[in-house]
Amino acid sequence: MSSPAQSPSLTLEEKLQVRLKAQRAPRMKDGELQLWVLSTFKKSVSTSTIRRIRNKPPAYFCSANSSATRRRKVKFPELEKQLVDFFHRNEEDSVISDDILLLKAGDIKKDLKISDEQLRLSNGWLAKFKKRNGISSHRLHGEADSSTAVEIRSARYSLQDITRQYQPEDIYNFDETALFYRLPPNQTLATKRRKGKKRDKSRITVAFCCNATGTDKMNPVIIGTAANPRWFPGGTRRALKGNAVDYYHTKKAWMTASIFFEWLQSFNLKMAVQNRKVLLLIDNASCHKVIRTLSHVEVHFLPPNLTSSVQPLDAGIIRSFKARYRRRFVRWCLDAIEGGIKRKLNLLEAIQFSIESWGDVSADCIRNCWVKSRIVDA
Repeated sequence: MSSPAQSPSLTLEEKLQVRLKAQRAPRMKDGELQLWVLSTFKKSVSTSTIRRIRNKPPAYFCSANSSATRRRKVKFPELEKQLVDFFHRNEEDSVISDDILLLKAGDIKKDLKISDEQLRLSNGWLAKFKKRNGISSHRLHGEADSSTAVEIRSARYSLQDITRQYQPEDIYNFDETALFYRLPPNQTLATKRRKGKKRDKSRITVAFCCNATGTDKMNPVIIGTAANPRWFPGGTRRALKGNAVDYYHTKKAWMTASIFFEWLQSFNLKMAVQNRKVLLLIDNASCHKVIRTLSHVEVHFLPPNLTSSVQPLDAGIIRSFKARYRRRFVRWCLDAIEGGIKRKLNLLEAIQFSIESWGDVSADCIRNCWVKSRIVDA
């Protein structure tokens, strides 16, 4: 008499799904979970198998092959365990992005005294970690340049005719950008689809000015909506005293013609004190109004519709600033998650991050972006 056919074993991926199901429904009994396995995977397992699976640590399921039925050991199981534990503790209440997970992995790696030679944390490593642990990205529901190459080349030649009348250190560019200073990622890592949360779109305007050699960076100009934000102890002047920033306010936190010209007069005065005649390149935004001739600054407007191709600040300088700001914000988010902090980043903290991030943009980066714009003779 032949023996009854044996049900195929659960793969590691299926075992992981069983464990995650048990995690999400802790009151589910082993027998109920057994029936769920049968209906989901069409496989029959014993309640003792269910019990063993739900008691296994997350690192048990680590394998590069999700169809395997046996686990492969990871090189650093303690790091894996701590990172998985961190993720599961916080996935329901916080937005966990790749950046946050990599940053936390770096902290654990440092605590465990694992050297860079032993383990290099990278996006590739993180992708494998997420695959091993059933983690995927879920979206939280809640400027193209059409200029032709001929137009861009012509604009560059015209600008070179103007810029070659000045030394590179006397050629400046000014531009502003919107900064959504506490906007979380629009995707979060999770083991199941999550409902979206309303995204915080608090915005400030940040403006920058620097010369072609990267040796002179003006204080960043930050425009908020309040004259004296409630996060500024003792008022704006006292809160920002000693900080390398020029703070203004408007109803919608946009740059205005009056703010721009006030800044421009201050810039002209600084050049006059240094006895320098300089060139300032700006785009033709409606707020960039020059209502009178300046003694030490010649203002030249960049050709309309071509600024993304010829403006140095658009060639990577602002992007470099935002990348550095993002790293600081991600670190703050991780610290907030671990510290159980529920409040949002405030404006004073965002300004401090902006000052530090602008300070971190190197002279080499600035010079390279000016070279990339090809509006100054090499």
